[in-house]
Amino acid sequence: MIPVTHILFLAGGYGRNAISGAERHVITLVQELTARGVDTELVVLLWQTDPQIEKTLAAVRAHGTRVNVIERRRGGPGFVSRLWRSLDCWRRLALVLRHRRDRVVHMHMELVMQVLAARIAGCRRVVMTIHNDEPLYRRRVMQLWFNRLAASGMRFVAITEHLRRYLVTSVGVGVMKEPVNTVTVAIEGIGELTNEFRL
Repeated sequence: MIPVTHILFLAGGYGRNAISGAERHVITLVQELTARGVDTELVVLLWQTDPQIEKTLAAVRAHGTRVNVIERRRGGPGFVSRLWRSLDCWRRLALVLRHRRDRVVHMHMELVMQVLAARIAGCRRVVMTIHNDEPLYRRRVMQLWFNRLAASGMRFVAITEHLRRYLVTSVGVGVMKEPVNTVTVAIEGIGELTNEFRL
């Protein structure tokens, strides 16, 4: 199976629950892929750390998955400062991904900046897992964006049958595989991608 790099955004502090449903799905997925012998890496875009995040990433490392953290630099609370530091994180993500062009790059939830970073880096094997049936996906501009991503070669995986139907009927984008459950779907999706990319 082709090596896989997963990208996950995390932001802790301020009483946030940084590791909730979608994040737990990704953490479980990378650990399971590693346990199955797949060369798996987790790249974390970290806006702010906290004890829960540190504990979770330590557990992922203990399972044998490589973890690469791209932490947002410290700065002022103003909009310009936050924007500049966020753009810097995405720039550094593109630099990291430049050395991972031959891997499957598997993104979760974020549909714009991570995608642009992967494209700038020249990644050819890109997959996006959709975790939610966001109403905004039905907007025409989002439908056009999804279809542009699909036309560029990105593959989509939905974590539930409901999400698969939503993407196909309401958004108008094809999904790689009807899911079995929230953990095995992305593993099977990566296997399907591997077969496609070898053709």
